[in-house]
Amino acid sequence: STKAGAPTYGLLIPPGKALVLDLNGCTIRQTVEQTAEYSMIRNKGTLTIDDSKGNGKISYTDSGNGGEYISDAIYNKSVLVINGGTIENLSSATVASNGYPHAVDTYSGIGNTSVTINGGTIYCAEYSAVRMFCVSATNAADLVINGGTIKGAIDMQNGTTVAAVGTLTINDGTFQTTKNANNIRFANWNSGATEYGLTASIKGGLFNGGIQAKYVPEAANWNKGIITGGTFTVDPSEYVANGYVAKQNENNLWTIVPAPAVVEGGYEISNAAQLKYFAESVNAGETTYNGTTIKLAADIDLQNEPWTPIGFNSNSVAGSENYFTGTFDGQNHTIRNLKIDVQDKGGVGLFGTVYNASFKNFTLENVDIKAVES
Repeated sequence: STKAGAPTYGLLIPPGKALVLDLNGCTIRQTVEQTAEYSMIRNKGTLTIDDSKGNGKISYTDSGNGGEYISDAIYNKSVLVINGGTIENLSSATVASNGYPHAVDTYSGIGNTSVTINGGTIYCAEYSAVRMFCVSATNAADLVINGGTIKGAIDMQNGTTVAAVGTLTINDGTFQTTKNANNIRFANWNSGATEYGLTASIKGGLFNGGIQAKYVPEAANWNKGIITGGTFTVDPSEYVANGYVAKQNENNLWTIVPAPAVVEGGYEISNAAQLKYFAESVNAGETTYNGTTIKLAADIDLQNEPWTPIGFNSNSVAGSENYFTGTFDGQNHTIRNLKIDVQDKGGVGLFGTVYNASFKNFTLENVDIKAVES
C-alpha cells in the first residue's frame, strides 16, 4: 500500500532519459492498495513500449476503495510511444466510482507532452483507457493513434478555465467501449470554464460507440466537424466535417464518404468524389436540389472512369424525382475526361434528365460518349 513518504510510482523514467521497454512476450504486473496518488509507471522522459514476441502485458490493479485522484498504469508527462503489447488497468468499479483509474494518463502541466499509439491494446475495465489532461495554453498535448485497439473511452479534457492546448488525431485503429457508451469524450474539467481549446481529427478506424462533447460550453464555438473517415456503429453525423457525410450500409454500419460542402446558398464541389456523390443523390431519388445552386470550386478530372449521367433514368417522365431541378454553376471551371458507355440512346451526358434546371460557366474537355439504343 502507498504510505506517507513512500514513492508514488513503481517505475520512473526521469527527465532527459530515454527507455525502450520490450515486453518480449512477458507480463509486468502490480497490485497495490492505494491510499494516495499512484502510477505503476511514471514517465518524465521518453518511453517506447515494444513487444517483439507478442502477448506481452503491463497490468495494474488498485485493490483499494478509491478516492485518490490518480490511479494509473502509465502516467505520462513527456513522450510516450506504444508499438505493441497490452497496457491495462484492472481496478474495480469501486475505485472508478471514487477515483480516476486510467490505463494511459497524460498531464501537460510541466511541459510538452505526446502519446503515439502504433499498435498493441490499451484497456481500462471501469474508466477511460486513455486520458489527455490538458492544462496549459502553451504546452502541447498531442495524442496520435495510427493503429492498435483501444478498449475503453478516450478522454480529451480541458483542465483549466481557459482554452488549453491539446490535439487528437486518429488515422486508424479499433475502438471498443467498456463501461461507457462513447469511444471518445470531450469535456471541460472545470465546470466554470467558458472556453474549450482542444482540437481533433478522425481520419479512419472502426468505432463501436459514439462521441460525446460533455460540459463544452456553447460559447466556446467548438468545431464539431472532426470526422473525415472511419466506420461507426453509431451515427456520427453530428461530428462529420463539412464536405463529408455519414452513410449507413447494408450491415448497419456508418461510413464516411465525400459529399458537396454546404455553403451559403447551396453546395460546393471540389473533387471527383463529391461530384459522384452529387450524381448518386439525384439518381437515387434522395433529392432534386430544387431551388439550390451547386457550384464547382475547382477543375475536376473524372479520369475516364465510367460515368452515370446525373438524373439518368431511361424511363423517367417529366417531374420525376430522379430529375435535377436546381442550378449548376461551374464558376468557370473545367470537367475533364468524361466517359460514358450506356445501352440507351436518350438522356446521356454529364447530366441526363433535368427539369427546369439551369447551367452556366463550365467547360467539358475530352468527352467520350457511346450510347446505343437497347
